[in-house]
Amino acid sequence: MEMDNPNFDFYVTCTRLHPQDAWTGRRGRIDAAWVREHIHDPPKTVFYACGPNELVEFAENLVLRDLGFPKDQMKTEKWG
Repeated sequence: MEMDNPNFDFYVTCTRLHPQDAWTGRRGRIDAAWVREHIHDPPKTVFYACGPNELVEFAENLVLRDLGFPKDQMKTEKWG
């Protein structure tokens, strides 16, 4: 998607890896500081969270409460 849309950025972080795993990307949980590092244009940023209820609710709290973005900049899909 990034190649097709210059306004789309995709960042990955992995949790629950063992130190010997070959993953060379970011490790650890998402937090407000990490998200702030990747926001280029705050008023035009749209956040999307899709997944189990607990994951989506975590993302909503992060974006709406911790980062202070308005609800209209957050899109969600919960699946149980």
